[in-house]
Amino acid sequence: MKLWYKRPASEWTEALPLGNGRIGAMVYGDPLNETICLNEDSLWSGYPKDSGVCDPWPYLQNVRKLVADEKYSEADEEIEKHLLGRYSESYLPMGNIYIKQPTGTVTDYYRDLDLESAISHTEFRIDGAKQEWEAFVSAPDQAFVMRMTSEKSGGMCFDISADSQLRSIVKCEPFTGAGAAISVSGIAPSEDFPDYTGISDPVRYDDSDDKKGMQFGFSVFVTTKGGSVHNDGSFLKVEGADSAEIRIFARTSFNGPGRQPYTCGADFRALLEGDISEAYVFSYEELRLRHIHDYRSLYKRVNIEFEGGKPEDEITLDDRLEEFKISNNDPYLYSLFYQYGRYLKIASSREGTLPANLQGIWNDKLQPPFSCNFTTNINLEMNYWGTEEENLSELSDPLFSFIEELADSGRETARDYYNARGAVVHHNTDIWAMTHPVGHDLRGMASCGFWNQGFGWLCRHLYEHYEYTLDKGFLRDRCLPMLTLAVQFYLDTLTEGEDGILMMPPSSSPENAFEYEGKVCHNTSMTAMSTAIIREVFSEYLKTVEILQAQNHIDNNGNGKTEKCRVFDDMSERIVKALAKLPSYKIGSRGQILEWDKEFKEHEALHRHISHLYALYPGRPENIYGSICSNNQRCRAKMTNAVNDTFYNACRVSLEGRGDAGTGWSLGWKMNAWARLGDGDRALRILKKMLQLTKTQRMSVTASVDQGSGVYANLFDAHPPFQIDGNFAAAAGISEMLIQSYLDCNNEVFISILPALPHEIGTGHAYGIRTKGQLTLDIDFDDDSLTKLTVHSDCDRSQKVKFIYRGVTFQRTIGGNKTANVSLE
Repeated sequence: MKLWYKRPASEWTEALPLGNGRIGAMVYGDPLNETICLNEDSLWSGYPKDSGVCDPWPYLQNVRKLVADEKYSEADEEIEKHLLGRYSESYLPMGNIYIKQPTGTVTDYYRDLDLESAISHTEFRIDGAKQEWEAFVSAPDQAFVMRMTSEKSGGMCFDISADSQLRSIVKCEPFTGAGAAISVSGIAPSEDFPDYTGISDPVRYDDSDDKKGMQFGFSVFVTTKGGSVHNDGSFLKVEGADSAEIRIFARTSFNGPGRQPYTCGADFRALLEGDISEAYVFSYEELRLRHIHDYRSLYKRVNIEFEGGKPEDEITLDDRLEEFKISNNDPYLYSLFYQYGRYLKIASSREGTLPANLQGIWNDKLQPPFSCNFTTNINLEMNYWGTEEENLSELSDPLFSFIEELADSGRETARDYYNARGAVVHHNTDIWAMTHPVGHDLRGMASCGFWNQGFGWLCRHLYEHYEYTLDKGFLRDRCLPMLTLAVQFYLDTLTEGEDGILMMPPSSSPENAFEYEGKVCHNTSMTAMSTAIIREVFSEYLKTVEILQAQNHIDNNGNGKTEKCRVFDDMSERIVKALAKLPSYKIGSRGQILEWDKEFKEHEALHRHISHLYALYPGRPENIYGSICSNNQRCRAKMTNAVNDTFYNACRVSLEGRGDAGTGWSLGWKMNAWARLGDGDRALRILKKMLQLTKTQRMSVTASVDQGSGVYANLFDAHPPFQIDGNFAAAAGISEMLIQSYLDCNNEVFISILPALPHEIGTGHAYGIRTKGQLTLDIDFDDDSLTKLTVHSDCDRSQKVKFIYRGVTFQRTIGGNKTANVSLE
């Protein structure tokens, strides 16, 4: 599969993304004036700082009293005056590399990004002479690599230069490898405010050593076959070459979230030298083969193809998107969008790197949209939706490592703000693993700044990883410690009301608002999302302890002895009692899930977030203790089928009320929610909205309806502007249409086959999809019907698996480490 065009990119959202998880590059493919935009995942502004809020605990107590007295507007004001600290820092562009060729007539132009190899190609003729360029970013060799060839002997002639938007020094110097080099070194700002704050001097440098920002450097090496390359002062000049090779290496002084990057930073120059010396052991051909082998070991695990649409080689991608505006039906485009989502994940999140941020690893702005940070009230988590199903399990490791780093600072925030044990993460964070509330001196930030469910939500990714891999070592060593911190925080912060129900004031539903006594308010005693996340964390903790104790994986010393750990048992007992007192999901007068603890008037009925439907997706209602009720009555029973039906019906009403419009990532969430409800046609309707070609770049902070959302010509998702979470959500949604799986309370595996297959996608196949229970499925379907199901088990024991197809449940035994064709008749 390819993204291909007959013209070069004219703007950044038409350029093609390359990446190895750490180094990112955007390639324009302009024959006469090429630009390569360079990123490195650890290049951020700032350094470790405190939140700037002094003694917040007394103010929180006052907020809780105001909420209890139903003085919601006053509670918001108190939050904004006293509890919101400094903003997150910003992810920054490292630099640009420019390649300028002599002016000539360009014909026969072609460029592509080959998803099968993660290599970009550009071909064209200048004054009749053909040139071919290809580029990739290698994970094994940590370098951007580009080769340029000409069919005309001595036909390669160009100038190459580099710069950075950050404070930097550029040098051109000889290179012992029969070429020359450009080196750029610099320093990042000490502070970079979000552009929505309206601050007049948002990008600030401080000359005090303890307040200086990240140091960085990148080196551009140019070698040629034939001809010459020499230093012309501010740039390098290549003349009369048959071919040229460019290798780019990049590093920063980032040395962990708790270390000052200037005074205690890593030696980025030594890191650069190491990368360079290791990569130059290999020829271009060897680098290329090593890159392809590494990349395909991940990408080739899954193949999804839907029958229909024009063949790939008949139409360019930009023309295909234009035609889609009219036809509104192109199954090939859906397949391409799915695999492109997997490609972007491989390119932006690899073991040993940082997790993908709001734009993955690609950013060209000094003040990027929303700081290009990690936003935990949906966006960071959405980046990793579908990772397990897409057979890319190890790509979640950067997220898991980041969660563990957040736990360290999250303990301090829990202690200082809440007088609680455990850990808490609020809605924004950055490379420095900040966990405090943000929004200092900005009105309206009570809508999001004090939302405190990020750590609990992130824990679901850890537990879900276990459900797919059944790795008990991971469950014990990485999942359980984080769940324990989340549980401790909730047990210490939940407060019992007069009716005995546990609440967690102040509680907000991310970025949404309600109206009370003529005022717009954001915080109340409890929300549906807070209820869902807390229930989920509690139930996952109980299941984790049960699994590990049954297998003798935990005891008093945590070292594998058979004696059960009293600490875990005592915590479990407290959780069971707390679960019985948590509020149920309430149904409102229209049959909808109530977003807050009371049926307030909605301030924005079409709001982009659907946080109150967390238990539907990404959660799993079947796995959550408790039930729902109406008329403000509390139920304590576990969810039954009848209760589930009531819950799902209320979710449908709620989704209908929100409408089908939204920002890019919002559409992705709705797509997954409709697929979870089994409505594939409605999910496809949302996907089609996501695939509408747009050029809108205007940042939309509060958009609730379509304002330029869709995709850009390079298939980047448009919030607008670009946010990568929509790409990942769309891929997850397509997986959700085809296969859904869960483990019940007894750890039995349930797999639903084609639960939400749209009628327009009646024929195709999906090979390599992972399910919970350590299984991999290959399915073929034709005319809306399953024609073949093959199951591969990586589990070391036989399992009884319940397959659900067209409303009928079929129990089959799948042998351990076996592959079997399974009949559902």
